[in-house]
Amino acid sequence: MVFKSKKVEEWDKGLTTEEKLWIVIAVVFALMMAVTTLVWPIINPTHEVPTTTLTIDSKAFENLALNFSAKYDGKPVPAGQTIYILARQYYWSISKLVLYKGIEYEIMVSSFDVVHGFEIVGNDVVFNLMVIPGIVYVFHISFNQRGVYYLICNEYCGYGHSYMRALIEVI
Repeated sequence: MVFKSKKVEEWDKGLTTEEKLWIVIAVVFALMMAVTTLVWPIINPTHEVPTTTLTIDSKAFENLALNFSAKYDGKPVPAGQTIYILARQYYWSISKLVLYKGIEYEIMVSSFDVVHGFEIVGNDVVFNLMVIPGIVYVFHISFNQRGVYYLICNEYCGYGHSYMRALIEVI
């Protein structure tokens, strides 16, 4: 379909079939986007965007994250335990996080050096967050299905970016 501009003399004539079709497509698309925006909180009421951020010294948060990973890396995290995860160029402070199905966990995540992406990909959870150095993001999450999920960095952070992964096992 080739579009040609109308001559000035043709501007007062009615719309062509092609123009009407594009108007209908644009209106339908706009309505779909509006309905999706309004209905999404009803479809997925538990999806939470971090509403709490804290400013913290990166070194202090690093100590919290390293202490957490020394205690719980590869071991089940009990209910009520806050999870501390630090992003640092080319690795997460924890390599394997073991969580219980149906338990809501509070996660605090921060970056030590550059902007990182915090993305959880799996069966029923897809969570995405941009993590900025010096800011701690606090959010709550629960997993409804057992299985293996992946924690990846989806914000390019340097040459080792593709190796920045961790496992989340839900039991």
